Amino acid sequence: MDPVTLIVAALGAGVTVVANAAIGEAVKDAYAGLKSRLVEHFRHKPEHEAALTGFESDPEAAAPSLAAAVSQSGAQQDPAVLEAARSLLAQVDPDGSVARKYSLLIKGNVNGLVQGDHNTVTMNFGRPEGDS
Repeated sequence: MDPVTLIVAALGAGVTVVANAAIGEAVKDAYAGLKSRLVEHFRHKPEHEAALTGFESDPEAAAPSLAAAVSQSGAQQDPAVLEAARSLLAQVDPDGSVARKYSLLIKGNVNGLVQGDHNTVTMNFGRPEGDS
C-alpha cells in the first residue's frame, strides 16, 4: 500500500472506531497521535486543515481531498507519520481487512473503473446507437 493510502486508511479506520465509546484509550491515543502529526504538516495550509476536518465528518466523501493534502504536505514521507498510521491500523484492523480493501493494481487499458462502497454508476462506451 502506498504511503498516502496507508495514512488515509488509518485515519478512516480511526474515525470509525473512535466514535465507539467502548474503544480503549490506546486506540484513541493512537488516533490522536496520527492526527496531531498530520496537523503539524498541515499547520500553514488552511485548506489542508479543512480537508482533515472534513474527513472526520464524512470520511468517504472527503478521502480524495485528504489524500491530496497528505501528498501536497509531504506527510507521507515523514517516518513518524507512517509509523503512527501503521500503529493505528494494527490496533483497529489487526487482520488487515481495511488496509486491503482498496488495494488495486491495474495493468493495461481501462475503459471504466469504479472503486469504493455503495456506488451507482452508468458507463457508456462507444457511439450511441443510431450514430454512424
